[in-house]
Amino acid sequence: MRTGRTGARWTAFVCSAVACAVAQADQPETPSPSAPLTFSVSPFVGYRFGGTFTLAGTDTHVDVNSHAAYALALDLSTDGRASQYELFYSRQSTSLGAQSPVPSNVVVEYLHIGGTTVLGDLSSPWLRPYLVGSLGVTRFDPSLGDHKTDFSASLGLGLRSELTRHLDVRLEARGFATVLSSSSAVFCRSDETGGLCQIQGRGSTFLQADILAGVSYSF
Repeated sequence: MRTGRTGARWTAFVCSAVACAVAQADQPETPSPSAPLTFSVSPFVGYRFGGTFTLAGTDTHVDVNSHAAYALALDLSTDGRASQYELFYSRQSTSLGAQSPVPSNVVVEYLHIGGTTVLGDLSSPWLRPYLVGSLGVTRFDPSLGDHKTDFSASLGLGLRSELTRHLDVRLEARGFATVLSSSSAVFCRSDETGGLCQIQGRGSTFLQADILAGVSYSF
């Protein structure tokens, strides 16, 4: 009698297990969510304008000529790219304006650490505006005279559009403000008696702006 009851219980258990297995097999598989993309590399090309110095003892302004600029951003995100930590480098190879007492080419470089944060609805993959800000240094490297490095900051707005899961298009407008360390000569070399030694910072701030377009690869 006991053996019959035990057998009936085992039969019911096996039937129940088989029924569950069949039911689960009939249900479509739900794909597991993808892991968030955390790293991205973004090369940019664009145009930079602005930047003014003065000649010592005068009101004459020496402009940095507007020219093409190139940049690279390395981003790290911990929340699905809603916000990112960013290492940003930008370079402009240009020349001083006609007001300069000595014709000279000059390279202006920015190396900054900062980040981005999305503005608005993150669910839209087509248009995702974001705010970007950073702190770092500016390096002035003229073909004549000595190079100079000063503290700087940037603030800007960007727009990101998703092409594929790994590939985005990025458009950015960034403004840079460099705090010049003194009002003395900017590009003066110790063995020069004039020329670039006359170029000073205009007030205490050197201002420029970048318009950039690039492609971002995330992984």
